[in-house]
Amino acid sequence: MLSIENLTVSLNNKKILENFNLNIKENETHILMGPNGCGKSTLSKIIAGHPLYKIESGKIFFNSKNLLNFSPDIRALNGIFLGFQNPIEIPGINNFEFLHFIYNQKNKFLSKSEVSPIEFFSILNPYLSELKIKKNFLDKGLNEGFSGGEKKK
Repeated sequence: MLSIENLTVSLNNKKILENFNLNIKENETHILMGPNGCGKSTLSKIIAGHPLYKIESGKIFFNSKNLLNFSPDIRALNGIFLGFQNPIEIPGINNFEFLHFIYNQKNKFLSKSEVSPIEFFSILNPYLSELKIKKNFLDKGLNEGFSGGEKKK
């Protein structure tokens, strides 16, 4: 599912990874642990395609696609993105509108039809139950006034 082969990366002309390898198969769970500053977030940013990091050599495959061929937005559409620990609040956009927009963008990418807000609600509703999220969550402004747990959901 995720395979990193001989990855060498630099930042500001300083090598920060050299010949790094990692393989994560489908249905495996891996945890990156280490002290502050050891590179956990850096590796995540590199995989997601942060523009400050220069890939000197190597490959990053996700579902058999070389991520190095894709911009960060296309990586996100393929399922690789970073969730922020403290997401910013965006007044004027509610959670439903945001999720509906993202869903339709993914559908466009997959050459599928967009769905109406009513259709989207019927798709979204089972997940609200599964995640124990109240329906009024959808009306709240994007990340506005959320508790830490709500932001993570």
